[in-house]
Amino acid sequence: MDPPWTTCLLTRILISYLDAQKERAAVDYAAILGDTAFVGDLEGQKAYLTNDNNSVPHAALQRLIEVVEQIVGSKDAAHHAARDYFPSARQSPLMEMISSSLRNVNQVIAFSSLWASGYTNYLRLQCVLSDDPTRCEATLLSQFDANTTPRIGNFHLVRGCYEGISRWFDNIEHALCTEEISQLTLESVLAEFDGYHLERREEPQWADWLFVVDTASKQEVAAAQRIILQTETLPAVPTLASGVLNAEGTICPPVDGQYRLIVPKAAPGTGPTAYQIMHQGRLQNRNGTTFLLRTGAYFNAPYSRYRFTWKTKGMPTTTGILPSLQPPSEIVPLLLRHVGELRETHRRLLQCFIDRHALIESHRSLHAHIKNHGTVLGLMGQTPVMQAMFEQVLMVAPTNATVLIIGDTGVGKEVLARAIHRSSLRREKPLYTVNCAALTESLLEAELFGHEKGAFTGTVAKKKGVFETANGGTLFLDEVSECSPAIQAKLLQVLENREVQRIGGRKTLRVDVRILAASHRNLSDCVSAGTFRKDLFYHLNVVSLTIPPLRHRVADIPFLIDYFLEFYSR
Repeated sequence: MDPPWTTCLLTRILISYLDAQKERAAVDYAAILGDTAFVGDLEGQKAYLTNDNNSVPHAALQRLIEVVEQIVGSKDAAHHAARDYFPSARQSPLMEMISSSLRNVNQVIAFSSLWASGYTNYLRLQCVLSDDPTRCEATLLSQFDANTTPRIGNFHLVRGCYEGISRWFDNIEHALCTEEISQLTLESVLAEFDGYHLERREEPQWADWLFVVDTASKQEVAAAQRIILQTETLPAVPTLASGVLNAEGTICPPVDGQYRLIVPKAAPGTGPTAYQIMHQGRLQNRNGTTFLLRTGAYFNAPYSRYRFTWKTKGMPTTTGILPSLQPPSEIVPLLLRHVGELRETHRRLLQCFIDRHALIESHRSLHAHIKNHGTVLGLMGQTPVMQAMFEQVLMVAPTNATVLIIGDTGVGKEVLARAIHRSSLRREKPLYTVNCAALTESLLEAELFGHEKGAFTGTVAKKKGVFETANGGTLFLDEVSECSPAIQAKLLQVLENREVQRIGGRKTLRVDVRILAASHRNLSDCVSAGTFRKDLFYHLNVVSLTIPPLRHRVADIPFLIDYFLEFYSR
């Protein structure tokens, strides 16, 4: 799953709100940008965050929300920022083109799903319009992906954006987006406030309850009970957006022309759950920001539900006309999809820049450490031969090249493999190690490639092989020279096609694994002796690193003695 990103439209909304405050506070934009702070100096960093063509990790948006809340002194600052932004701010030409093509509020909110996918990669939105064309209201849904932990401010942004966008239209007198059920978890709420924690009680009657407790005084602040949420069915009203939205981006796809949605009521039996506040209480931070856990509020739901209403000036029938009866230009969905594609391209490019920048910094740090201490991530030596090998490690580590490590037993081949992995772009993923000499042929085959249920006697369940498990990371094959000819043939297939097939299975699985291999034997001699495949040797020997034994670098012995004396005397 991709890490969560958002466009700088949301950061621009928040910064514009800060700039409009009477008393302006200094903001550390470098700290907000985090890994992306290399985009420029202080002014350049602010300019980056206020250009809605740019993108930032969701973590940067989270940090900015926290800063805005602290400066303004209110937990609903993000709501006010979004609500006030759209009527007054100058929009990008693309946004202006989209807004001018939409004739009323119905048409704007009908495209909720495309708005979300165009400006984030972690949020899904859905609009369920009323089947009564005279009613100026709609049911809205939002859902954050599992790899995102939203703050209170994220939900305020959703509400504020809906209310703010409605003010594009001169005939809208008032709009209100009310949260009825929240995906926000109580755990996330308490993470934003110091001095509170959640407690469960052992008594059976409290098995479904959570208690918010003041850590210092031990006093109960609020209590919530786990309940089953009731559901209702609503007709799926056809809109212009219906033809361009796919089920994959929909929170609750229609079934037989109807939506089945959760409602803020408890129900018996089984179904989606949430925690309902039974005894309300107010949380307060040291900076004065507060949050009310209101009686009847619902948290920890599978998605959020909102009631969106608006009031028109004069007769409401003009905005109540169904979008399917008054369609805007067909260019709108195309533009919104185009926005999403542009944002995704920019996000991936920026991720490459972040990785490159982090790798450059890591390379500099590692190079300085080698120069000053003669070590690189567990390998030690100050002799020219070791320094030359360290330089090779620095050059080869950032690439995806297959590396063959040759050296006597005990010289540190696995240590070198770990050093390469920890200096690579795959360092956030695990390094898996398989000793090819320690397993029989059948066990090694099952370990590497996995097996299906019933593939052979005793296999009661399917098992993923290490190639599958290590997907996206690095696999270190120690003593690869000890593999049998049959295993060598299967390894060659993986290296050539980047595909594996489980034992007993027919399905071919694509894998993305960097291979590091090692042997205490000289593989070219093994090829000459006929015990190792020549084609496999060439695939493994893309880059070759030889670790010299200590007997060939005697000058390192005093350095090693000093190191170990210092290490064991700590």
